[in-house]
Amino acid sequence: MTDLSNARNSRSVVTGDPQLKKLMTSYGVDQQVKYLHLQAEVESLWQQQQLLKQQRLVLH
Repeated sequence: MTDLSNARNSRSVVTGDPQLKKLMTSYGVDQQVKYLHLQAEVESLWQQQQLLKQQRLVLH
């Protein structure tokens, strides 16, 4: 799957907020792809942080 089709498929899932969806459609596909990649990276980092926090609690 290309970045373009990923952006189109992910956009509807990621943007449950109608205002955010409207705002995103005003940007080019390349900007939407960059946004989705950043959003995925933030989610991944948050999950890593939660895992580390949980591991720290188990060790103490």
